[in-house]
Amino acid sequence: MILGHLHVEQYLRTVDGLVTGNVITDAKDRQYHQAYEFSEKGELLIVRRKDGHGDEVVLPRVIPLDEALVAFFGLYSGDGAKGTDDSKEASRIIPAISFSQRERYLVRFVVDQFQRLFPENLQFIFALGEDSAYFMAGEGGERNLQEPTRTHPTVPTCLQGEARLGV
Repeated sequence: MILGHLHVEQYLRTVDGLVTGNVITDAKDRQYHQAYEFSEKGELLIVRRKDGHGDEVVLPRVIPLDEALVAFFGLYSGDGAKGTDDSKEASRIIPAISFSQRERYLVRFVVDQFQRLFPENLQFIFALGEDSAYFMAGEGGERNLQEPTRTHPTVPTCLQGEARLGV
């Protein structure tokens, strides 16, 4: 069911590429502001920072907002990293998108949603924390490879970890 649409191109045109806002995380209220430029590629937009830094991202001009995307935003709000403090300006945040989760079905779901939002030029880096070692060998590894009683997409054990996207 489509709940609405995110009009990315319309928004970027309305704000003339200057994206601003507040990011409230870790008991901090930080400011975000960055100037972007974009070009069209069929039904997609190629978006890059005006200062030439960061990665170029490709995303749809209009993104359908459905239950899966709402769930993704909720998961990302709870377990996703929104950025780091700017060392030169403490009240400013530098964006860095990442998601930390060990549950393989949540990781697969998040990867699918990232791929849907950014259909091109998307690279995932999966990093395993030391607490994940339990799930890679011995009893934990064996339990992790067992099929659950519910039907879910199959995700290799190596996909557990953190998905990162540089923006």
